[in-house]
Amino acid sequence: MKKFSLLYLIFSLLSWIILLRDRFTLEIISTKFYPQLSNLFAQTENLKLNTWPTVLFLLIVILLFFFYFRSLKLNLSPAKIIFASILFQIIVFFSYPILSTDILSYILSDRVSVVYHQNVWTTKPNQYTSDPYYYLVYPIYKDRDWTNQTRIYGGVNQFFYSLSTTLSGNDLLANLASHKLVVLLFNISTIFLVYFILKKHFPDKLQGGLLMVFWNPLFIIETVGSGHNDILMLFFLLLSYLFIRRKNFLIAGLALALSTQVKSTSLLFAVFIILWLISQTQWKNLFKLLFSYTFVTLGIYQLMGINPVTTITRTAYSTSALWQSLPSLFPVAKPIINIFLLIFLIWQTLRQLIFRQNPIKVYCQTLLIYLMFFLGAFWNWYPIWVLILAPFLEDGLLKKVILAFTFTSILTYPILWLSQRFNYQLVLWPAIIYMVMISGPVAVVIYERFFKKT
Repeated sequence: MKKFSLLYLIFSLLSWIILLRDRFTLEIISTKFYPQLSNLFAQTENLKLNTWPTVLFLLIVILLFFFYFRSLKLNLSPAKIIFASILFQIIVFFSYPILSTDILSYILSDRVSVVYHQNVWTTKPNQYTSDPYYYLVYPIYKDRDWTNQTRIYGGVNQFFYSLSTTLSGNDLLANLASHKLVVLLFNISTIFLVYFILKKHFPDKLQGGLLMVFWNPLFIIETVGSGHNDILMLFFLLLSYLFIRRKNFLIAGLALALSTQVKSTSLLFAVFIILWLISQTQWKNLFKLLFSYTFVTLGIYQLMGINPVTTITRTAYSTSALWQSLPSLFPVAKPIINIFLLIFLIWQTLRQLIFRQNPIKVYCQTLLIYLMFFLGAFWNWYPIWVLILAPFLEDGLLKKVILAFTFTSILTYPILWLSQRFNYQLVLWPAIIYMVMISGPVAVVIYERFFKKT
């Protein structure tokens, strides 16, 4: 635990050092937020920060995963695992979100509602170019201008973050802290939710399951460290799974609706639960699930002031981007890739309906393959969508692939930073990034299938 804590502390300190090489962001911070820091930032301009912070980040990540994989074999008490999990997250809470600027776009979008009193699902942030947060977001997304579209997240997401923005005012650090605090609180809630599910339904997987998720470096760094809102979606998805296990499908549908009203990604989970209920001919439970899901979803849309078609349009826009993925390497082949995706989804659907397999397993397999080979815009924290359900899977190849995926996904950051110094537009760079990203899962499959001794 001490080694993890020290490495996360170094990471948190390093994040602020890496921020110093972003001269544009520092200029915005010093002119729009903290002018008293302008002289200090100017003095850091000549620091040699191009290489060694990247190397140090890579070393930290490798060491974190080395100790993480070793820790999976430890026999620790649940109390100690939970205590350490919360401690690690508190440490990275104080880091600057160097791996992603999503949290800044959250804040800008929230201000549309809180400061300007407009509907975030009908009003674009670029109408407020005088807002200090506008220039922290726009330059980063020149090829995908998120300021030029309405909010892509649902009403539940807005409910929690609006309070953070209201309490934080215009202060940058206060906004970063309050938005991270939402993630931290949901992370802690998710720890105890997973603990409860494991203790009740998978007691033999309790320690291993907690370690697998909440000591995972990608999970810790990308949730509290980067402030991503995915944990809100995952919390309500797990809550739905809990009530499915308890055969309370009315509450399960409600929780699933709340999950999709953070991010629509959890709709895929809903699909496989529905297919499972159909395969089991549980028509009454299916009706309960669909009724509560539909009732809650339509009610939230009514409060949002938009219709579900708008969500489909927003999602289509956000998923049309191509970034460090197989479709991004071969954009001309995207129609062919989509055909293979359709065939794959049909096959997975038939597997669920005919062979009545565990819906959690089929869902994880489907989402994993989709992220690796079919998703147009892959972002490094997406593997936590699958990781969160890994404790409920049987031990075997699928679990190992998921864990390897979390490792090689975070390894692509240093390569991305390196590419930005050496003509990142050259096609070789995204090819290297993609190959590193999938190298972990592919290596595990090859080893398990061809080289592991039976």
